[in-house]
Amino acid sequence: MALKDVIESDNPFLDNKYTKWYMELISKECDDDYVEKHHILPRSLYPEFTKCKWNIVKLSARKHFIAHMLLYRMFEHNSKGYGTMLKATTMMNMHNTDNRYMNSRLYETAKIKCSKYVSETQRWSEEHKKKISEKLKGIVRGPMSEESKKKMVASKKAKHVPKIWMNKDGIQTKVIYENINDYLLSGWSKGTSKKHLTEEYRNKLKQHAIKQWQEVKASGYKTKSKNNRIQSWL
Repeated sequence: MALKDVIESDNPFLDNKYTKWYMELISKECDDDYVEKHHILPRSLYPEFTKCKWNIVKLSARKHFIAHMLLYRMFEHNSKGYGTMLKATTMMNMHNTDNRYMNSRLYETAKIKCSKYVSETQRWSEEHKKKISEKLKGIVRGPMSEESKKKMVASKKAKHVPKIWMNKDGIQTKVIYENINDYLLSGWSKGTSKKHLTEEYRNKLKQHAIKQWQEVKASGYKTKSKNNRIQSWL
């Protein structure tokens, strides 16, 4: 079996100008220093032809990108092939190289069409919504049980790693207890750093704190002491 036989029997592409341009593009392999392998019949749609030599052509990075920009236009709108090729086109930007021509307008067009395709084709049917509704009926939701609370707390404790603030030359970071000695030997100190604060800003913070304290004292505010007794700040 060859490419011509598959196209004639399966007729996967639309008869339009994009298919014509695509066939012209893949009819000749590139002999550039850098080339990329391209599956003429997309392997996502035709996995049985993935390793067939007649289905693989070497293209320059730029021509490879153009081939994918043509491919999604060669399928019926909202068909599986259309959506799959749109996604493949938008993914090419993630694997971009210095050799690939990336046109921002073409890429934006593909992204918008891909988003529209997903919103139009991947909606839940009324039947599917009804099934979900029936499954959720009768489920009692209430406060978390004590057993569930204990499991959640135990899980958090198991994942928790105690850390301490350390600083050096105005830089501060959290360090796990196992590495404290290594940091101390490297000249780090325990606690947060305030060296980056100017003297003017420190005085401003100090005056603000004094002002707040005076306002609290004047209001006669009371709070609980550590031993739970009510103690006046007056």
